[in-house]
Amino acid sequence: MSKIGLMFGTYNPIHIGHTLIAKWIVENSDLDEVWLVVSPLSPYKQGIELISIEKRLMMAQIAVGNARNIAVCDAELHLPKPSYTIDTIDYLRVQHPDCEFSIIMGGDNVDGLVGWKNYERLLAENRILVFPRHNYEPKLKHENIHYLNAPRVEISSTAIRQMVNKGIDPRFFVCDGVADFIIQEKLYH
Repeated sequence: MSKIGLMFGTYNPIHIGHTLIAKWIVENSDLDEVWLVVSPLSPYKQGIELISIEKRLMMAQIAVGNARNIAVCDAELHLPKPSYTIDTIDYLRVQHPDCEFSIIMGGDNVDGLVGWKNYERLLAENRILVFPRHNYEPKLKHENIHYLNAPRVEISSTAIRQMVNKGIDPRFFVCDGVADFIIQEKLYH
């Protein structure tokens, strides 16, 4: 059975922090792969202006390229909006019965789990791998929550969107291919 880590996000845009954490986790855990699950709309990020899911998926594919053990997952395109993690995992378990899934999330999201749809089931049925976030110490404890000593990466998609809106080239915060795509498509202006 393949062990897959699911790293959910709107990836608006995907940046080197996302790919760095995914790479670190796949290389420093028992996971066989990390799938970056591109969310069309997060129920917890309502009100944020998103570019099309197709363009965000394209940027994620560009960022991942043909990296070994990291893939882009479009499962939430096939589910009702907004997307809920428990529903996505149920869907993926049906689509991939040969896989065992874990959830990957930042420490700044852990304490909010108690507000998620079916959070008790989410915690009971899934291993949750948590990477640290700057100036945030989560308090939630559970036998299925595992805190990782991963690097702290302080890059945000919001800051990148603001940079691009000011005419600043986002290169070095996003991979070259994603920077080129943002500029060519005139995104975030």
